[in-house]
Amino acid sequence: MKHKRGHPCYKNKNFNPLLGSVLASNKKYKVAVIHVGKCAGESTLLSIKQNLPSNDFDIFEYHCFDANELLVELLRQQHALESVYFVICTRDPLERWVSSFNWDLHNMFLSKSMHSKLHEKYFTVIKLVEELCKENPDEDALTLSRFGHMGMGISWYLPGQVFGELPSGRTYTIRTESIERDLHAVIQKLRALTIVDTYEAIMNTPKTKDDYKSKYPAGTFGNLNEATCAQIEKMKRSLESDYAIHELAMKFIP
Repeated sequence: MKHKRGHPCYKNKNFNPLLGSVLASNKKYKVAVIHVGKCAGESTLLSIKQNLPSNDFDIFEYHCFDANELLVELLRQQHALESVYFVICTRDPLERWVSSFNWDLHNMFLSKSMHSKLHEKYFTVIKLVEELCKENPDEDALTLSRFGHMGMGISWYLPGQVFGELPSGRTYTIRTESIERDLHAVIQKLRALTIVDTYEAIMNTPKTKDDYKSKYPAGTFGNLNEATCAQIEKMKRSLESDYAIHELAMKFIP
């Protein structure tokens, strides 16, 4: 735990907060944003912060590192959850996985000029998928497929039993594919808890990290347009646990 908390992200006290920090908040309402990687979590956080009164709401972010452990601790405190609302950021798991490959390639290696034998070996996502779909895939491909954001899908944050602890009346899902619609609905629901006029104009959803690909030569970042139907189906089966939780989260669409 200590080495995780030495990361610069933890300079923000509301990033992966310890249970005591959440319970100690004197704000009337707390919003726990479960920021599954590559599901527009940063845009969601900024929009919620911009559109809710800071006097009434404390916004907490759960993202990577020890977020899964902290969510378990928080959800076990049922007696203290009456003022905590949960917002889940999610996306089609295979699309999220592909986006994770490309983002980690940029963020952890290309932009920092770090050496990665795994990314050199599987330099595009289609190359990785082709290897993963073989009968006996290379161990390096299996390792890379679980690297960074790729290995932290929605079921990493909220495995079945943990997901079942989410309070049905205080949990909302925001889909990347419908972010404008879902965000507006969530903000209206949260505003209704206060005296703020729920019809007050909602600021447009900020876009973040949209242009990183434009800084590289064409073809640096791939997709699965060339993948076969069999490969797509096999990849979806490999993400079965993420698909299961993603589908369960649909019941919380506001």
